[in-house]
Amino acid sequence: MTEEIQNLYLNYASLIADKLEENLQNDLVSVLLFGSAARGEAGEGSDIDILIVAEKFGKEGRFEVFNTIEKDLKASEEYRELKKNKLGTLISPVPLTPYEVEKNPSILLDIVTDGIMLYDVDDFIINKMESQKKT
Repeated sequence: MTEEIQNLYLNYASLIADKLEENLQNDLVSVLLFGSAARGEAGEGSDIDILIVAEKFGKEGRFEVFNTIEKDLKASEEYRELKKNKLGTLISPVPLTPYEVEKNPSILLDIVTDGIMLYDVDDFIINKMESQKKT
């Protein structure tokens, strides 16, 4: 069951990454799924932890992009599959700039072990995670 749950979340998270790329375009640097959804341990009350690294998030603020893509996400087959399987669909975004990641690499500690990369320009997060593992 764990792998099945993980795949359902991975499908939905991939859609989230696609929608973020459509909206943030060249400003998007990295998208990474982490937490219980990435480990396949999520359940009905679980949220979907997503790290988003972008150069900028728009005039409306860091979380506004999620309001923009929410309608498309809720209309998706991936969303319906999670609901059908009684799995949590609340997205808990962690929006950061590359500068914030550079200044606070300890942010990555929780995601180094179980994070699943969905989008990563020039291996930005992968390189940061590798250097974090070495410390």
